[in-house]
Parts: sequence; C-alpha cells; structure tokens
Amino acid sequence: MNDDLTPGVPTSVSAASQGDAFLRSMQSVGEKLERWTIRRPLLASMAWMALLFVVSLTVHAPAFETNDDVVMSMIVSGTGASTQPDEHLVFSSFAIGLILKQLYTQLPWIPWYGAYLVGIHYLCQVAVLYCLLKWRYSRAAVFCFLVLFGSVGVQLMSRLQFTSTAVWATECGIFLVLNGLALRRDGQRQSGLKLLGTGVALMILGSMVRFDSYIGAVAISAIPVTILIWLQDRATAPVQRIWRTALVAAVLTQVGAFGMQAAHQYYYSRDPAWQAYLAFNPYRVKFNDYCWTRYTTETKPVFDSVQWSANDHDMIRMCYFDDPQVFGRKNLQAIVEGFPWAREAVSLQKMQHWWHEILSNVRLWPIWALILLQVWWARDRQFAIRHFVVLTLSLDAFICALMFLKNPPGRVYYPLIAFQALYTLYLMRYCDSSSDEEAELTSSTDRLLNEPRNARWHGTHFQGFISGAFCSIAVLGLCVGQYKAHRDSRTAVRANRQLHTDLARVDPLESDLFVCWGASFPYESILPLESNQVLRRIHLLTLGWPQQSPINDAVKAQFGIRDLPQSLFDNPNVYLLGKGTELAYYRTYIREHYGTDVTWDHHFDGGEFGLFKPVKLDANQPVPTDKPTVVSSRWHDAAR
Repeated sequence: MNDDLTPGVPTSVSAASQGDAFLRSMQSVGEKLERWTIRRPLLASMAWMALLFVVSLTVHAPAFETNDDVVMSMIVSGTGASTQPDEHLVFSSFAIGLILKQLYTQLPWIPWYGAYLVGIHYLCQVAVLYCLLKWRYSRAAVFCFLVLFGSVGVQLMSRLQFTSTAVWATECGIFLVLNGLALRRDGQRQSGLKLLGTGVALMILGSMVRFDSYIGAVAISAIPVTILIWLQDRATAPVQRIWRTALVAAVLTQVGAFGMQAAHQYYYSRDPAWQAYLAFNPYRVKFNDYCWTRYTTETKPVFDSVQWSANDHDMIRMCYFDDPQVFGRKNLQAIVEGFPWAREAVSLQKMQHWWHEILSNVRLWPIWALILLQVWWARDRQFAIRHFVVLTLSLDAFICALMFLKNPPGRVYYPLIAFQALYTLYLMRYCDSSSDEEAELTSSTDRLLNEPRNARWHGTHFQGFISGAFCSIAVLGLCVGQYKAHRDSRTAVRANRQLHTDLARVDPLESDLFVCWGASFPYESILPLESNQVLRRIHLLTLGWPQQSPINDAVKAQFGIRDLPQSLFDNPNVYLLGKGTELAYYRTYIREHYGTDVTWDHHFDGGEFGLFKPVKLDANQPVPTDKPTVVSSRWHDAAR
C-alpha cells in the first residue's frame, strides 16, 4: 500500500487533540485533589495553608507595623533594650512572655517573637478554611476565602502587629463558634463540638495577645452574633436547640479570657516595681498615645499646678518622660484630672476627618469589594444583607466610641472592618433549610458545586453578568492588596539593609549605650523573621513606653546611670541616638531643669539615625542656633 495515498492528520487537529487531552488530564487531577481536600479537611487545610504561607512569606517579607512589637521582642529575647530575657511584655499575657522567654533562653538565634505572631495567623487561616470544607462546602466559598487571604491575610502578615493579630484571632474564633453551632444544629454534634472548643480556645488566645483587642472584637460582634444565634435556634426543632450550647461557649470564653487577664494582673502585682509602673502607665498614655492634652492659655493653670512649662508638655508628648520627679504619676494624674480633656479632645469636625481617613484608606477597598461578591452569592441574600447591616451599625458605633479616646489607628480599625468580610463569608453559606435538606446538600462529594437557588454561577444572563462584575472587582481588590503588600515588603527590606549598614559602621563597644528617644531608632527596620542576634552587640535605652519601668531601670543599673541627662554629659560612652529633630526641645529642657545651656556634637551620621552628645556652654557663650557641630570621633575618623 502506498503511504503517499494515505490521508495525513492535519497538524492543527493533532495539536488541538493534544491540548484537549492535556486539559482533561489537568481537570482530572484537579477533581482528585478537590475530593481529597473534602474527605480530609483538617489535613488538607494545614497542607494548603502551609503552601500559601510559604509562597506569601517568600514574595512578601513581613515587617513590624509599629515599634512596640520590636521593643517587646527585645525584652523577651534579652537583646537591645533589655539586659536579659524577660517575660514582662506589659501588653501581652505573662504566660506568652514566659514561653517566649524560655524559647529564647534555649535557642536564642531563632526569631521566636515574630514566629509566634505568624504562627497565630497560620492557625487562624487553617481554622477558617477547615470550616469551609467541613460545613456546606462550595467552590464559591473557597474562592472568596482565597481572595480574603490574598488581601486581608497577606496584609496582616506583611504588617505584623500584636494588636491586629489579637483582633483577628478573636474574630476567627467567633467564626469557628458560629460554624460549630451550625454543625450541631444540622446534626453533626461531635464535629460541631470540636469546632466550638477550638473557637473558644482561639478567642482566649486572642485575649492573651492583647486583652483590649479581644474586648473590641467581642464588642462589635456581640449584638449581631446573638441575633444570628437566636434566629438559628428558632429555625430548628426543639431537640436541636443550640442556645444552651452557645451560652456555655460564651461563658467558657469569658471565664477563660477574664481569668487569664486577672492572672496577668496578679503576676505583675507581686513585683512592687511593676505594680508602680502599671499604676503610672494609664495616665502616661493620655499624653502621648491618646494625645488628649494641649498647652494653651486656658489650660496653663493646670500645668502651673505641677510646675510644668510648655516645653515639659512637649517633651512628654514626644515620648520623653524619664525623670520620675518631673513626670511622676502624681503630676500626670493631677493634670489628667484637672481638666476635661476627653470632652475637649473630640469634636464633630475631628470625627469627620478621622472617618474620611478610614474610608479613603486604599487597603480597605479589597475588603468592601469582597463583601459585595459574598452578599451577591449568598444562599439567602436578603438575610445576609440584614445581618451585615446589623454588624456594620455595631462596628460604626464602636469606632465612634473609640474616637472619644483617640484617633483610631489602622492596626485597630483594619482588622475590625475585615471582620465584615469574614462574617459575610459565613452568611453567604447560611439558609433556614431543614437538616435533611442540608444533609443531602453536603453529603455527596460528587456534587462539588453546591450553589444556592438565588445566586447560581450559571443562572440568567443578568445574574451571570453581575456575578462576573463583582468577581472582577474582588479580584482587582486582591491585586491591589498584593501590590500594597509587595510595596511594603520592598520598603522594609531596603530599610533593613540600611540599618545593617549603619550598625556595621557604628560597630559599638560593649561599654557603649545609645539612648533612643521615641521612634528615633528605626525599630521597624528590624524584620520579624530575622534573628535578634544582630542586636546582641548594641545596648539601647529606649525612651518610649518602657520609661520608668523595671526594664529601663535594669539597663540604667548596668551602665551606672542615676541621672540620664547628667550621664549624657559626663559618660563618654553614652550617646543620644536620634535624627536631630528633638535636640531643640532637649536643649530647652536642660536649660529649665539644670540651669545650663548646651550645644550638640554630632558624632555619627547614618542613613537611618545619628549619634549626638550634649556639651555644656559657659555662661558667656552664646547659644548656637545652627545645626549640631560635626566633631572628631572614632566613626568620623574611620570614615576619613
């Protein structure tokens, strides 16, 4: 037979057949992975989230959002601002401090503090994904979770902060409790009990990370969650009533959270020095955290009563309150109680300005885009809208109440607003169906796409168009969130490299002490997942919230400091680390309290900070008004 007479197969047809075969093969693999994920929800949740975390942490290097976490990591690791590992983290539970202290004592080169915050976020994401796989699984819900993780989860990890971590852990615990109650309502009592126990434990953990954050998360969710549970209870048969289970879970959570907080207070009260600090700190925050006070002709008599000048007020506003004689608790208490600061600190104009800042925050846009999609895909859309409105009203009321204390920072309101997306993720899967119908919906792993009647993926053309539009907006929000996280990551990495360069140039001696005023030291340039070993050769006296605490007292004792300003004059190895903007205030402070004028010698100039020494002036010397004088030192000599 002549092969030339045999009709050949067109190349394009052959390529198309190969392409179809490849697509069918990939679809088969995807279906097998999906079925395995549904049949092994816990193992699958841990595996998939481990993969996502590895990718996220590789692409986006996490950084600390505020310097508080860096100082806390120094305290518990015994580096930088602390002479030895110490469990007194002040804002987090002593139990967490004890565990981290022991870990740093045994394995000091591992960044345990940053790893513990990342670990909490991992537990939260695993728990949420497990709920989606365990109760009313659908591809739509998993898609929304991936968008939620890619926008909110990555944002919280790339800007690590113990306050936002505590809020998110508490909110994820509430999400688990809701899903556990739903499972028990639908007859899966054992699985529901496990979710309930995990949710309670996660909420208690959130309270241990920061109790105030736990209170905030519970405050915004108490009313909407109570209403939701009440409606679920009414929709079930008497034998399946869940209000008793919900009440037991609520009591256990409150007992655990408030019990740990009471133990925390008792632990600190056993040490008189820490007890005095905890009595002092609530008054201190009114000046530099809440920014209540102001020095005017109207308020001047209040400051005159404790012999404060306008510069003294500026000093504590800028986080200098080292002297217990000038900035002691009695003086702060007299000022705080001597004028109605809280009423004067907030006005309608300020609240409008703060709300404008919140609503214009680009980082929140992906959350609102995801909420639109989840409400549209809800099984009972009207039910989801009503409960979302109740949560929103509760959230707005809490934020407005918070504004009477201070301008809410992003680390507070961002995770609270993110709870709206987490809450609607639950609402989109909820409907008042009978347990038999729900069992039919969720028992078959072959029926992988369990979409509601009023929000199907493949419905009318109008529904498809709206779903596509909302899905596109959500994906666009996801891209915005990823871009913001990547930009923050690159900025943090550059700052970290500059800090390492500066520290290498300084090459501090064991006898050197650097006094860090406020945020003058680039704390946030220290990355959460890098070893604290880089800080073991540098000794810092931080003039932030640890002032007048046993932490700073121990550093002062190690370097023989009784009077900090005098040591800056007399001890050649004690330097003021800063950026130069605070020097004029310090000069005035020395003139008013020490009766002498000073000039400044500039010993080191780095990309992130500089080192200065005050020099006393004779009575006949004029006070300089120009920049600090660059003097010969071991750093400038080395540079030359």
